[in-house]
Amino acid sequence: MNKNLILVLLSMSLLTLSAGISGADIPENWTRVDHEGLFQQTEIQAPLKLSVFGSDLYAQAEDGLYKFNNSSFDWEKQTISLDDLSPFKSADFSQFPNETYVKPLLVFNGQLYAVVSPQGSTTFEIWRSPDFGKNQTSMTWNKVVSNGFGNPLNHELGLMIEYNSKLLVVTTNTRTDPLASFGDGNYYGPGIQVWESSSGDNGTWYQVNKDGFGTEITIFDWYGTEKTIRTNQDFGSGAVYNETLYIGTLSHYGGQVWSYNGTGLNGWKDVTPDTMIWNGPSRAVSMVVYNDSLYLGEGFPTGNIGKYDGANWEIAVSAGQGFFGHPFAVTNGGISSLAVANGKLYASTLRNPLSPYNPPYEFAQVWGYPYPYQNLSSTYAYITNAGSGTVTVIDTATDNVTATLSYVGSNPDGVAVSPDGKKVYVANSDWDNISAIDTVSVIDTATNTFTDMIEVGQWPWGIAVSQDGNTVYVTNDGSDTVSVINTSNNTVTATVPVGVDPRGIVVTPDGKTVYLTNSDWWNNISAIDTVFAIDTATNTVIANVSVGNRPWGVAVSPDGTKLYVANYGSNTTSVIDTATNSVAATVPVGWGPVGVAVSPDGEKVYVVSYHYPYTVSIIDTATNSVTATVNVGKFPHGVAFTPDGKKAYVTSDGSDKVYVIDTATNNVTATVNTGFRPMSWGQFIGPAPEP
Repeated sequence: MNKNLILVLLSMSLLTLSAGISGADIPENWTRVDHEGLFQQTEIQAPLKLSVFGSDLYAQAEDGLYKFNNSSFDWEKQTISLDDLSPFKSADFSQFPNETYVKPLLVFNGQLYAVVSPQGSTTFEIWRSPDFGKNQTSMTWNKVVSNGFGNPLNHELGLMIEYNSKLLVVTTNTRTDPLASFGDGNYYGPGIQVWESSSGDNGTWYQVNKDGFGTEITIFDWYGTEKTIRTNQDFGSGAVYNETLYIGTLSHYGGQVWSYNGTGLNGWKDVTPDTMIWNGPSRAVSMVVYNDSLYLGEGFPTGNIGKYDGANWEIAVSAGQGFFGHPFAVTNGGISSLAVANGKLYASTLRNPLSPYNPPYEFAQVWGYPYPYQNLSSTYAYITNAGSGTVTVIDTATDNVTATLSYVGSNPDGVAVSPDGKKVYVANSDWDNISAIDTVSVIDTATNTFTDMIEVGQWPWGIAVSQDGNTVYVTNDGSDTVSVINTSNNTVTATVPVGVDPRGIVVTPDGKTVYLTNSDWWNNISAIDTVFAIDTATNTVIANVSVGNRPWGVAVSPDGTKLYVANYGSNTTSVIDTATNSVAATVPVGWGPVGVAVSPDGEKVYVVSYHYPYTVSIIDTATNSVTATVNVGKFPHGVAFTPDGKKAYVTSDGSDKVYVIDTATNNVTATVNTGFRPMSWGQFIGPAPEP
C-alpha cells in the first residue's frame, strides 16, 4: 500500500488525520488548556460551565468542581461546590420550608434578592431580605414576585441583573409543559419575558419586551398541521457592553441576540449575527466582555465565537459547518461557556455529540486565548498517548501543556525529535489491527501540524534519528526488521532483517552504528535476547550481543563508548562496551525495566521499571551501581532528559501523566496531565525550532 493511499484512507476515516487539524484550522493563539479525558461528561448536552471568582477560573463538570492553575496548566479537583464560593454563601434560609430551592443572586438597593422554587411548583418566585451582612441571627425574607410574574408558563428564571439603575430579570423555559423536549414545537408557549423594576417592590414590576421578542416561525406538527410558534422559549446568555444590555436566546428553530437600551418596549433591536442559524438549531449560550468587545459563544451545532463592537459582528473563531477538523466544530458539540480570567479569554466545549465515532474530540474541553503554541521554551517534550492516538506537547521550562495534537495514527509509541527541533517522528504501531496500517507520522513543530505519513514494517515500535537529521531508523516488532527512512523525501530506502521482536533503537553520536534490542517478546525462539549492531554505511548487521531476558529500551552515552540496555525479563540493565561489543557489567534494577536514558553529562543512567512499585532506578556510570530510586506513577514507560540535564521526564501509562524529576535532588517536582495512556519512549525531548 503506497503512502498516498494511506493518506486518503485515513482522511476518509472518522478518526481525523494529522494533528487533527491543519495549522490554518487552529484558531490563532488559542491553546487547549485542559488535559484530554479530564472532563469526561457522560451527557452530551451537559454543559462544562466556566466560572470566575476573584482571579481564579473554575470548571463545573459532572463529577465536581475543578480549579485552573494558570502557571502549571493543571486542573485541581475541589472538595467544595460553586455555592461555597458564592459571596452569599452565609445567607440564612431558615424561613423557607424544607425542600424549597432558594438561590441568592444579587444585592440591589441594599437588599439581597433570591429566586425561589417552592416544592411541587412549576414556576418561580422572587424574594428579598434587607438583613444580609448585618450580623442578624436570622434573615427575614419578603416575596416581591409571585407565580412567575403571574404567568405559570414562566417556569424558571434565566437572568437577574442590575441594569440602568433598575433590577431586570429574564424568564426561561416558557413551554406549556416544562418537561417537554427542547425541540418539540407542539409545546411552545408565548416565549421568554423581560421584566424590570426601579425599586424591586411588589407591584412595581412591568414587562419591557414582547413575549419571545415577537419572533415567530411556521412549522408542521406531528399530524402535518401547519402552525405558527414563538421561537424564543429559552434564555441563553446575557451581558452589559457599552451601557447596552444584550440577551441571547436558545431555540431549536433559530436563536437570536437582542440589544436593549433601557427605554422599555421600543428599546430592543435584533442584532443576531449571521453565523447563527435563523430557522434551525441555534444557541447563544454565553456572552462576556473582553478587550473592549462583546464575545458570543454559539452552542451546538454552530460552535462559533463571535466578536461584536456595538455595530458589526466578526467571527473571532470559526468552527465551520464541517464534521471534522476544528476544536469547536459540530463534532465537538460547540461552545458551552465563555469566561475571562487574568486577562485571558477561555471557552469550554460540550462533549462530542457524535462520540464514540470521532475520538479526537470525544471529551469536553477548555481552550484559552491568547496562548502562543510555540517559542515559550528552548525545549519541548512530545508525549504520545497510545490510548487516544494523540500527542501532548509540554513546554519544559514551565511544564505547561502548550498543544494537544489530535489523531496522528494508531497506538503512537516511540518518538524521535530531529536535532534541529523542526520535526518529530512518531511510530504508530497497529498491534490491535484497527486499520492494518503501520506508519511513522511526521510533525512540523513550528506549527504543530501533521505533514506526512510513511508506511513501514509491521508494528513499528522504537524510532531514532541520526545526528545530521538525514535518516530515521524504525524497529518493526511484527516483521522483525528495521526500516531506514530518508528524511529529505520521507521514503523508506532500506529494510534490514534483524532478530525477533525488535524494540528499542539508538544511533551512536558519530552516526556510524545503529543499535537495537531483540526482545523475543512472544518467546518464539529461546535464547534470542540480543542487541544487534547495524553499520549505517551498508545497512547490514555487524554484531550480535547477548544480554538479559527480553531487552527493551536502549540508550547510548554521549561519547558513544557505552550502551545501556533495559532487560525487562531479568530486572537488570546491561552495560555494553561499544568498542568490543561485549557486556561490561550487569546492574540489578526494578521490576520490568523498559525505558532507559543517559544524562547529557554521561554521569547517570535513569532506568524506568514498568511494574510495582513503579520506580526509576538511577545508576552511577562510574561505579555501575544504583545510587537512588524514585517512585513515579503506575506503569511508567519511557524516560528522557532535557538537554541541560536538569530534568528527566517519565511517562506513566497507567496514570495518564508525565512525572518530572529534578535530577539534582531526585525528587518529583511536577506532574503533567496528558492524554490516555502516555507511552513515549526514546528521545522524546528536543529543542524548539529556530524562528
